[in-house]
Amino acid sequence: MRLPRLSGTVLLALCCALVAGSIAVGLAMRGSLTHYGEDIDAVARFPYSIFAGSERTLDRSSRDETDGYGIEDSTIVVRATFNGSREYVYQSFLSDVVVDDVIRGDGVGVGDVISVLEPLKIVDPDNPSSGAQLSDLRGVMPSTNSACMFGVTPLREGQEYLLFLTPKAYPDELASENRREAYCLAVDPYCRVAVDTADHQDRVHVVAVGEELTFSDASEYDMLVTDEAAKERYVSTCQELLEGTR
Repeated sequence: MRLPRLSGTVLLALCCALVAGSIAVGLAMRGSLTHYGEDIDAVARFPYSIFAGSERTLDRSSRDETDGYGIEDSTIVVRATFNGSREYVYQSFLSDVVVDDVIRGDGVGVGDVISVLEPLKIVDPDNPSSGAQLSDLRGVMPSTNSACMFGVTPLREGQEYLLFLTPKAYPDELASENRREAYCLAVDPYCRVAVDTADHQDRVHVVAVGEELTFSDASEYDMLVTDEAAKERYVSTCQELLEGTR
């Protein structure tokens, strides 16, 4: 059986329909990201996927090169305060901090406002590109192979942190006008440490079985941990790092 031949007009119409469909899908995906950027307050109410640090993952002596990009490799180390400005970009939040002190690194100074990428992504069942294929709920979860998978929580407005950073790298072929200066957190449970951790150990939260948190709830904590042993390990290591960078 021979298939009917299509006229040039029909072929053109089909191509236009395919292009229009692709544009519609692209705009829908972009529109979803834009919506989060314009209504960041709505994100505060989203369910937050809980990942908690264990005593083993929080023990720096047990980590090796396969665990990720550690704080010892960070080229920029600063004390900085989150000013509350946050927007959603692709699979990350771009959050602004004000530099209070420079411990190590060039190109940043006291008083500078720099943008830090928090490795948390919004999963949305209406947006296949968000990675929500296994869930029918809209929420926030750690990006793959990131510090937040160790229990690191979102930055809290007004809190001063010790931050271990590296400038975001872009592929050479990306045009300069499409590059935005930002800094990535080390892939390490101690990539950002609240400077007053010792005085507020209640913010190192032992997660209960079946506990549920929103994005806003999670940001009230400095770290999510599995048990008291992990909490003790985290607090003591934070104190060591803070004392070592004074």
